[in-house]
Amino acid sequence: MATVSCRQRHSFTLIEMLAVMGIIVILAGILLPVLTKVREASRRAVARDLCYQVATAWKSFLQDHRMFPPRDLFEMSVVGGKNSALSILGTTNSDYNSTMLYLEFGTNELVKGMVDPWGGLIQFALDNGVSCGDATAYDGKVRVGSFGNIYDSVAVWSKGPDPDDEADDVRGW
Repeated sequence: MATVSCRQRHSFTLIEMLAVMGIIVILAGILLPVLTKVREASRRAVARDLCYQVATAWKSFLQDHRMFPPRDLFEMSVVGGKNSALSILGTTNSDYNSTMLYLEFGTNELVKGMVDPWGGLIQFALDNGVSCGDATAYDGKVRVGSFGNIYDSVAVWSKGPDPDDEADDVRGW
């Protein structure tokens, strides 16, 4: 009489384990480039939103004061300082703005400036006749470097991941 073993197989074979690991590696290889693109799209969306917020704040300032700050008294800087853009838009005690708060900034932004997701400073130009080579004030257009004329009172942009490449700039217009 033959003896029959009552033991049943309860483990995976080496071939089965290698097949599962191979499938996981293939799926990860497909997923990683997609995640990188999604992350970059998210950074661009954050930068675009920040540009829109700054542009809206400057347009509100223009509506309230009927002019932008004079160039000789105003630093075209997004880094903190008494007469910087952050001071004018974000505090209620600057020389230009005693009662209105146009944009709120955290302590980090007041020290380092308004930075995009890649660590570069947000750029802007105003239709005040002196920024970016635009000779006519309040004519409804702003000259922005190689972008040419932007038909708006404010142009705000981020230089994107590569500050030297204008093709990857994030524009708020």
